[in-house]
Amino acid sequence: MKKENIIVPKGKCPLEVLANLGKKSSDAWIFLHWNVLDQLRSSLDRIEEYCNSFYFEWNKTPQASMRIAKTPEGHWHKVYTIQSNSIAFGQASFDPEEIIFLKMEE
Repeated sequence: MKKENIIVPKGKCPLEVLANLGKKSSDAWIFLHWNVLDQLRSSLDRIEEYCNSFYFEWNKTPQASMRIAKTPEGHWHKVYTIQSNSIAFGQASFDPEEIIFLKMEE
């Protein structure tokens, strides 16, 4: 299993970075740093909070929704699902080929 750390450049949307990964993200686990979550929250159209996860939705381009693990502040958040025409990742694989960590440039 490969591990990849990706730094999202300032001013770039993390969803764009995920879209640019192409098929690479389709058989992976994706973890988001808390600072990526902060960036994504700034452009949300809808958020729902459940006991162990968050559901995010964007109606702008790219239209997308995402369900992620709720973890303590300052920790990494596992992505459970992403629904978007531009992102290959659908849901977390049971046997991933790769683990992808996304963090915003500081």
